[in-house]
Amino acid sequence: MPMARRLAGRGFAVTAVDPSDEVRAVAERCGMRVLADVASAPVADAVLVLVATGDQLLDAVSTATTHRRVERETWILSSTVGPTAAQEAATLLARAVHLAAAAEALAVVTRLGLSPVATVAPISGGSGSSWFLDDRPRMADLGTTPPVRTRLAILAKDNELVEREADARGARVPLLKAARGQYVRATELGLLEADDSQIIRAYLD
Repeated sequence: MPMARRLAGRGFAVTAVDPSDEVRAVAERCGMRVLADVASAPVADAVLVLVATGDQLLDAVSTATTHRRVERETWILSSTVGPTAAQEAATLLARAVHLAAAAEALAVVTRLGLSPVATVAPISGGSGSSWFLDDRPRMADLGTTPPVRTRLAILAKDNELVEREADARGARVPLLKAARGQYVRATELGLLEADDSQIIRAYLD
């Protein structure tokens, strides 16, 4: 609360997220927007995280990456939770992984003979939802070539950078490496200059 008060006092727009009704009431009296869950928090320039345990950190990051776009945010961890939880959180925040996961889900749907377009809504409304799946419905339009909004090369680069840092520190990141394999496949198919939604072709071609 002292950090949040100081930021609000300096003119920053602060959204305070806390499960406690009492804490939120105090924050609201200090002129902050208050929310009980990070899932509904607006996209911010910086996200200052103060938690008690690594599990709480991972829960917050998992919720955020599932329901919000976090790729332009800087997450600042101000808690002592240990390097393992911190590295796992960093991996969850890495975008490439979620794009590849969304493509994989739609590829499986296609192989099952179902319509990927019709399947997006049910998946998005369930526990398998992700921000990329919600934001890239064009991924499901397999017969079209969408305009380039974000080059696939950018996410491939980000994935490689995170993998390199994880390997250098001995972090175990099997999901990241699985996603990396699909970016390598996309490179082989000449898709790096295509819209990032076209990673789905790495699963189908």
